[in-house]
Amino acid sequence: MERAKPTICGLDADQVTQFAREAVANAVVSTARAGIPLTGLVDGRVQTIQASDPHIAKFLQQQSAGLGVPSIQIERDPDTDF
Repeated sequence: MERAKPTICGLDADQVTQFAREAVANAVVSTARAGIPLTGLVDGRVQTIQASDPHIAKFLQQQSAGLGVPSIQIERDPDTDF
């Protein structure tokens, strides 16, 4: 009898990992496009960098080359002002 692979909401570990990677990439892209400084691991060290930093520019260029991160538009909700 073959053992069933564990799943999370019907997704296997590889699918969950891919969704997590895409979510992080989307968050970085939208934060950088908004001009907000980012804190993360850069060259093996935790650093806060400006959205104009060459590391971010390179990341944005790679993502816009078609690696699967869609364009995100952030707008203020007139009802909640968020």
